[in-house]
Amino acid sequence: ISITIFFPGILLFLVNILIFACETPEKAYININIINISSFGGASSSESSEPAMEFRGIQLIVFIAVSISCGYSTDLLRIINGKSAMLGRYPHQVSIQRMNWHTCGGSIIDEIHILTAAHCVVSNNYNVDLKGLRVVTGVIDRAQSNFTNTFRVSMVYYHRYFRPQPPANDIAILKLSRQIPFNDYQRPIKLPTQNTQSRVEVTVTGWGRGYHDNRRRKQMRYLQKLNMITVSLRVCQYIYGRVITPRQLCAKGAPGSGMCIGDSGGPLTHNDEIVGIASWVEIGDGLPCAKASPDVFTRVYAYLPWINDVLSLSHQKSR
Repeated sequence: ISITIFFPGILLFLVNILIFACETPEKAYININIINISSFGGASSSESSEPAMEFRGIQLIVFIAVSISCGYSTDLLRIINGKSAMLGRYPHQVSIQRMNWHTCGGSIIDEIHILTAAHCVVSNNYNVDLKGLRVVTGVIDRAQSNFTNTFRVSMVYYHRYFRPQPPANDIAILKLSRQIPFNDYQRPIKLPTQNTQSRVEVTVTGWGRGYHDNRRRKQMRYLQKLNMITVSLRVCQYIYGRVITPRQLCAKGAPGSGMCIGDSGGPLTHNDEIVGIASWVEIGDGLPCAKASPDVFTRVYAYLPWINDVLSLSHQKSR
């Protein structure tokens, strides 16, 4: 158990004890952190977050985070200082850009549609601006364009009950201006055939910020990948409270690893199916990403009826 207690700006107490708690004890750990957090929100293409909770009078915020993860060592390479993906390994991954600048990830789900997070393309005022919005496929190295194609976005569909802060129903589908020519470097990923359980190994990919401090904000040049373990709904709700619903999925990597700004909208995959869409992470003082608590994803399986309805409507409009 790792316990950390902070008052504003002052570290009062730090105890680190390792307790093993899974079927294979040498591969398991439980972290419990009690931390002062001045701001708590979702990672998106912007660099800001909104305060979410405050105990006035004593001016102390206590956040309890419990995360369970099995099967990883602490030297696992990750999206933050992570491992570069091989060319063609994740051909469904796309870069969503504005004015030639990467803002979010996304996934090819058919020849003309991209699945991503709603907060990547919808403002807090629920406005959608298509100006300068484009999708680049076939990307591994953002500095090279040997295998890439660039597409304008002609339509954005987002869930009618999308809520920006904290993100809920954070799902959108982009319709491209023309069809994607499928090949080894750009092709669709399958939608999930069953609901994702806890303690399942999954993989998240993206070009988001490669460091978990505010001094180094540069996004990654090469597509990064990170293996994670899904966390049960009960544990995730214990950490974050009622903002977590069964329509969301939580996952945790090795200590110090996780999604960061720029990874939003990207895929969480299992057995070559997209099971989650990167939605938000815990944000606190000093370290905006890769904290002790799990990362939060939109659970794709819960939105299959909505996805199928949107695809059917969109294809009808194309005829």
